[in-house]
Amino acid sequence: MTNDPTRPSVLAVPVTVTIPERVGLGGGAVVTVKLVDSKSEVLAATSVETTSTPVEVTLQVDVADVRNPQRLFLWGKLNSTVGVWGTVELKKVRDDESELVLTRVDGAGD
Repeated sequence: MTNDPTRPSVLAVPVTVTIPERVGLGGGAVVTVKLVDSKSEVLAATSVETTSTPVEVTLQVDVADVRNPQRLFLWGKLNSTVGVWGTVELKKVRDDESELVLTRVDGAGD
């Protein structure tokens, strides 16, 4: 999590999304990541197409919209033809760690 020195009013949160399995996702897989506050209000979100993991994204939010930078969380989901992965619970944003490991959702994609 960093303040962009060229745009100090923007908080940038780099995130690496991954899954524990080594599996080909095929075409049309989509990763969605949301940055939420402690009240589960979505502050920033992005979706990107992918054929593999890890996927790197950066979420940007106006600093004025962040009530408490120490209470930011990540939510993620990966939809593909071979399965669906997601966050079991919100993951707290940390300065030293930006990896979001998604868990396979049972029965999804079958």
